[in-house]
Amino acid sequence: MNGFVMSIGAENIEAVIANNDEMALGAVEALKIVDYNKGDAAMYVPVVGVDANASALHAMENGEILGTVLNDADGQGTAAVKLAVALASGKAINKDTVGYEITDNKYIWIPYQKVTK
Repeated sequence: MNGFVMSIGAENIEAVIANNDEMALGAVEALKIVDYNKGDAAMYVPVVGVDANASALHAMENGEILGTVLNDADGQGTAAVKLAVALASGKAINKDTVGYEITDNKYIWIPYQKVTK
């Protein structure tokens, strides 16, 4: 992110969508070096991460990042156990047995949960 900020300028960055909250927080630190995301609405780049960890929640409260999404580990675990039970029992793999939609007969998508201030 430092490279982007220094080469094209923070004013030319419309938004940052990071693969996790730590990356999002790193992007904010790079933006802060050039006085962005410190509270001035005119010098703000929206930054979003993934994981909804405590650091990201704190950064949202401070107005440093726009939001994060919760990667639903409980939902993933529940779906995995239900899938294993259905497979072991010889049951059909579908929404009724797994609890989530099955796409292309092989994908179980667990929805992210949006987290904002």
